Amino acid sequence: MDKNSLPKHWQIKTLGEVCINSSSNLAAKDVKDKNGKFPVFGASGIIGYIDEFQKEKQSIGVVKDGAGIGRIFLLPPNSSIISTLHYLEATQEIEILYLYYLLSSLNLSKYGSGSAIPHIYFKDYKKEIIYLPSIAEQREIVSEIERRFEKLDKAIENFRQILKNLKLYRQSVLKFAFDGKFTNPNLTNWQTKPLGEICEITRGGKFQKKDFQDNGIPCIHYGQIYTKYNFIVENTINFVSNEVAEKNKKFAKKDDIVMTITSENIQDVCKSIVYLGNQDCAISGHTAIIKHKQFAKFLNYFFYSPIFFNQKIKFARGQKVIEISPLKLQEIQIPLPPLSEQKQIVNEIEKRFAKADKIENLINKSLKNAEILKQSILKQAFSGNLKVKK
Repeated sequence: MDKNSLPKHWQIKTLGEVCINSSSNLAAKDVKDKNGKFPVFGASGIIGYIDEFQKEKQSIGVVKDGAGIGRIFLLPPNSSIISTLHYLEATQEIEILYLYYLLSSLNLSKYGSGSAIPHIYFKDYKKEIIYLPSIAEQREIVSEIERRFEKLDKAIENFRQILKNLKLYRQSVLKFAFDGKFTNPNLTNWQTKPLGEICEITRGGKFQKKDFQDNGIPCIHYGQIYTKYNFIVENTINFVSNEVAEKNKKFAKKDDIVMTITSENIQDVCKSIVYLGNQDCAISGHTAIIKHKQFAKFLNYFFYSPIFFNQKIKFARGQKVIEISPLKLQEIQIPLPPLSEQKQIVNEIEKRFAKADKIENLINKSLKNAEILKQSILKQAFSGNLKVKK
């Protein structure tokens, strides 16, 4: 910003001149199983309540270690943080809410260092140049920011509700599909069979991410099904050597379905993809390889349906790690129409999903634009260019 365009009565300061930094000695284990009344914040928000507090006044928590460095929280009075965050408190020349919104306009994560566990240090970002009006004007600016943000937040809330409704809509589409309501309400020539009768379900292999290379035999690691792949995989991101693939001995062929069988939660376990690559693909552990003679997309849509979900929860085992064994998967019952009708059902599903996807893309674009507009408002506010409604 051109300093000459700054309102004349605004001061040029560094962040370190207007706030006080301090740390916490609380660890997450100190909060576990406690049942107090004062909140303790971690990198994801409130992680528990204890019987005492570290800060009496409203302050700001900054994530300084690990994932999410630079994320900030406006901490309520009588609260605490754990040691992966640090405190920022306002001096007499800055309002705490003004400081909070000011920090929200800065990208503190750019000061991060370290690879395995990233960190940020106050000594680095305290040199950030800021522009400071009087206390009275700070309050006016905060009021204007919050007035504008209130309207945007209502719009964002509505957008997110639409996304939730689209998720419910997709589930209702799948329920209708596997109840026969799109093609065959009387379920003529349909059968209900256990998966083990129509599929061969086996565990995946044992290769690890360290075995990845840029070329060789296509491979899919179970973690990538959660983070990298969606419904269909034609080309894999990674490969393994011939030696690793031969040692692994577990492959998916074209039209096979690969399913995760372990997860941290019941919602995600059994996420699956249809493999459509032309070359055999090595598959890692924590998966099931499902070979079949059905229409592959029909079978995979079933694995995303409420009918499948309501059955899988009965077979899930574990608490911290949820697992469903291939043996138990074989017991799950599937409503099975003739092959020709399976293709019709997939067409009906995808016709409806395409409309939902179009709406979802528009909503996600609107959400991004809302966040961009928020940053624009903050940029104007802290450069002296925000018009305050009197």
